[in-house]
Amino acid sequence: MPFQKGHKIRLGIKHTEETKRKISEARIGMPSPRKGVKLSEEQRIKCGKAFLGRKHTNESKEKISKATKGSNNPRWKGGIHIDKDGYIYRKCREHPLANHLGYVMEHRLIMERHLGRYLKQEELVHHINENKSDNNIENLRVVTRGEHNTIHAKKNKRTSFNR
Repeated sequence: MPFQKGHKIRLGIKHTEETKRKISEARIGMPSPRKGVKLSEEQRIKCGKAFLGRKHTNESKEKISKATKGSNNPRWKGGIHIDKDGYIYRKCREHPLANHLGYVMEHRLIMERHLGRYLKQEELVHHINENKSDNNIENLRVVTRGEHNTIHAKKNKRTSFNR
């Protein structure tokens, strides 16, 4: 709302709480007066410096941490992660071979459930159809590292005819 003729600009005068409340109620439904306003480089630096050096207390850090863990986190995806190679990982912190974030490869979990025991570190789970996201038990096989290398060496073996 532009200034009307006869209104004085009140620079440096503090509003009372009652006046602030009335102004707030009058602005309900109106767009923000700062919307679309870009700060100058100087203003951005000044605003950034206002918060420099301020640290959270250990108590507030703990509250923030608890409030954003697991399913409370807006980026939570149900404890499932797919890596760049296409392997599916599941959150399972109590697993002895979980990574530093508490995730275990899903095909290992499925094979362990099928066998009724944890897999040894030297045991690998091979995807028979080589589709890393197909974790059906019929598509999985426990092998040693040597057997796994042999399987893939046979598949990738090239002859002089198909180079």
